[in-house]
Amino acid sequence: MRRLTATLAMVTGTLAMLAVTLPQDAHAVAGFSRQTGMTCNMCHTLHGAPTPNFTFTGKKFNALGYRLPGGFKNSMSDSQEQGKPEDKGEYFKLLPTSTSARFQYQIANTSEPPGADSFGPVITNPTSRLAFFPFTGPVGDHFGIWTEFYITPFTSEDNEWGIADTSYEEFDFRYVFDTDDDSTFTGLAISNQGVASLFGFSPFPGLPSEIGRGGVGGYSHPNWGGLYAYGWRDDRWVWGVGAETGDTNYDWDDSNIAGVIGYAARNRNDDELWYNLYFRTGDDALPMVTSSGAQASSRSWQYRDAVGGVSATRTMGGACPGVSGRRVSGSCAYLAEELDDHTSIDLEIRRGGQNVDKFFGEKAAGPWSFEYVARLSLNDEDYNDGASAERNSWGFETVIGYKHTHYFKPAIYGDFDFEFTDSSGVKHDIDTKLSWSLRYAYKATENFLLYAQYANSQRNSLDGKALTGKSFSITADISF
Repeated sequence: MRRLTATLAMVTGTLAMLAVTLPQDAHAVAGFSRQTGMTCNMCHTLHGAPTPNFTFTGKKFNALGYRLPGGFKNSMSDSQEQGKPEDKGEYFKLLPTSTSARFQYQIANTSEPPGADSFGPVITNPTSRLAFFPFTGPVGDHFGIWTEFYITPFTSEDNEWGIADTSYEEFDFRYVFDTDDDSTFTGLAISNQGVASLFGFSPFPGLPSEIGRGGVGGYSHPNWGGLYAYGWRDDRWVWGVGAETGDTNYDWDDSNIAGVIGYAARNRNDDELWYNLYFRTGDDALPMVTSSGAQASSRSWQYRDAVGGVSATRTMGGACPGVSGRRVSGSCAYLAEELDDHTSIDLEIRRGGQNVDKFFGEKAAGPWSFEYVARLSLNDEDYNDGASAERNSWGFETVIGYKHTHYFKPAIYGDFDFEFTDSSGVKHDIDTKLSWSLRYAYKATENFLLYAQYANSQRNSLDGKALTGKSFSITADISF
């Protein structure tokens, strides 16, 4: 407890000092800001700490293949001319500046593991991660590209950072048919960001969802890809549908169908309200009762029980049945190859406002910016040995910004029910606790912020009570 108290005192003092000493006026320097001459606040309430959200303009910018609504030509120049005019081909155009990067480093963190009765030591690890975006933005009149990869320290056998590694995290390749019309357009996408990202409905919020279970982080899950068609109509309706290779592979033998439909009842930056439905179904998903991780020595992906006791229901007759390999030693966790089918549905309400004087009712210009999201997530899956799992969750998360300098980002979520029926037909009601997190971010300038996070964690098992723990961290985030 003394360690946590000392850490909180240190962090509080640091943030208080920064709040009165660091400059408040800011000019954006990240890649898109350099291209457009606009601040990041046009497209984001908060563009870090640790995940960004998107305003109405930002959502449309994303869907238009990283173009500003209304068209944006900037200082694009034609490529070297080839062919003949009668070919009627379109010459590609390239933006002169398109590279950006983001560096995050951890000032301090400490945790109380689930089931423990005290916090561990306070750790400072400045070698967190460095993200590069080597090309982002529109290409010519119709294409758009987003690329992202990381240089990440890899955990060694003794849990110190080992040799750094480069890991490719995200790609998104768009073709938009009618970029000159910013109220109604259609497009095609090849992406590993998921169907919600077609319109900037992710990565915020970080609420329960089994749609796209693979995760991100530059090192936290193998590649997968999706092919989507999508559209934006009358500045109100959005839709997207496509096929995905799955959570744990990138061939099409086992795949999923995913989609989204949304309606904007309010469609302005200062007054935004969305009703969204997402779905995914198919035969390749990381099982809800399984978690993934990378082995330090071989850097290969391995799987283990996310819910304690699942493996024991499969090994009562001796050896682990079904697919072999890829599990941690002694585990018989379910693999995606052992999934017959799954269905996930998310229902969501989003409310937001940028630069307003209040959160409810008629709004005028003011110092506040916000977005909040309420979500209901319904999920079930069946395995090829007759076992099944069902999980229905709810969640609420918001980001509130004051003068684009101070940000508050609380979240709370939990389960209505979480059930696992083993292959012998025995149903297990899995005990879960309420999950929550509290974040405060201080943005000194447009491209630099500090954020502190205090959150709980839990460990679940088939027939026991959930064990809870806590964590605290403070991190710096700079983009350039």
